[in-house]
Amino acid sequence: MTILIVAGGTGGHIFPALAVAKEFSKRDLNIAWLGRDNSLEKEVSEKEGFNFLTTKALPFRGKGIFHKLFSILYLIQSFFSSLLIIYKIKPKFIFSSGSFISLAPGIAAFCLRVPLFIHEQNSIPGTSNKILSKLSTIIFEGFEGSFGKKGVKYVGNPIREEIVKLADRNKSSSTKGKRLNLLVLGGSQGSTQLNEIVMESLGKIKDKNAWKVLHQTGEGDSDRIQRKYRALGIEFELKIFIKDMAKAYKNSDLVISRAGAMTIAEVCIMRKPSILFPLPWAIDNHQFYNAQFLKKNGAAEVLESSNKSISSLTSFLEKLSIDKKHLEMMSKSCSRISLPESSKEILRIIDEYFK
Repeated sequence: MTILIVAGGTGGHIFPALAVAKEFSKRDLNIAWLGRDNSLEKEVSEKEGFNFLTTKALPFRGKGIFHKLFSILYLIQSFFSSLLIIYKIKPKFIFSSGSFISLAPGIAAFCLRVPLFIHEQNSIPGTSNKILSKLSTIIFEGFEGSFGKKGVKYVGNPIREEIVKLADRNKSSSTKGKRLNLLVLGGSQGSTQLNEIVMESLGKIKDKNAWKVLHQTGEGDSDRIQRKYRALGIEFELKIFIKDMAKAYKNSDLVISRAGAMTIAEVCIMRKPSILFPLPWAIDNHQFYNAQFLKKNGAAEVLESSNKSISSLTSFLEKLSIDKKHLEMMSKSCSRISLPESSKEILRIIDEYFK
């Protein structure tokens, strides 16, 4: 029996689909994955030994007129190639995690009457999932109320297996009397802006020995940030990219990050307090709404991603280095809202549908 995974674009779409695909593969199902050639989805799919199939797709929103024209042409081409692929491999169902890649295969699945299950990671659904939600068999959402209609299954966001396993052993420990470990995730988008806010704030805190920092700087900013840390005299470790995120989360007491859906899910499952700076140019401002979910539940502080927030971040860092009980309360709030069994719940609901 074959199932078809449709996921691509960014890690925020790919890794949730990968978590679900790996759960399916434990049942000895044949996993096929549809995505773009020379891409992250191809790399992670082939690493798992899945049958990777290619399609062409380009993002549409926020692009110039010529880019949009090519996007439409690729959409048409992908629709017909998806029809052929689905007809040939005859999957029992299709699981899609959104993004511009998913639209044409999702429509093709509907035309061929193949059950389509979609998952939306963000609090504000993307354009493709908004369209496919009208055609899908079951809709899964990572944030409760994203689609604002009945019948949608709130399951949270599927997390990478290595983080779930470590989370089971990562019981929150007391921070009393110890120096705190700060994890800064610059991310791939807007890392320079976030790095600058963090560095200016760290320069203003009075007790430089209160924190030890692991800082993911992103591409092209590492040397500049390293010079700043040395000038400040704060103990630090810099990485352009952190491969072992599970370990990085485990060793941290506080996370400063953007507010991508998967970051939100990961800090929750690892029970890590956070200070979030939503990416200001994210489509539909979805990172702001993602972050508000944690703030509303007492698990995070949310600040505007601009230099206006430097003094606020400084105040939070100084407060939390002294008021460690507040950190522990935020950690407990994370634990209350985390959904570590998301992948298994998706499988259970799909099984129930076919029964």
